[in-house]
Amino acid sequence: MVEVFTDYKEVDSKFAELRRLERIGDEMTHNVFTKLNQTFITPFDREDIHELASSLADVLDFLNAAGARIIMYRITNRPRRHQSSRVLSCCKHRNFTVPCRFFKRTATS
Repeated sequence: MVEVFTDYKEVDSKFAELRRLERIGDEMTHNVFTKLNQTFITPFDREDIHELASSLADVLDFLNAAGARIIMYRITNRPRRHQSSRVLSCCKHRNFTVPCRFFKRTATS
């Protein structure tokens, strides 16, 4: 999303990539839930893992929805990018604070 707002060209192809990443995120979330259901002992509370995975999936869904609206409403002026920069910053902090094996990159990404 930051890339889209930094260089507001080829928006359709950038949002197609965002949709692809959202599908990968959905697959990863599904894998987390599957592993969670198959694992007897978890690294931290089962409910916390479920909440974290659900929240991360929600972020991807909201980003995808924002991209769909930008295309649907045919926004031609470059939006302000501070909001997308904040989302990116939060994602980087998540990578730093939650080095959980459930969220490592899959072979599909």
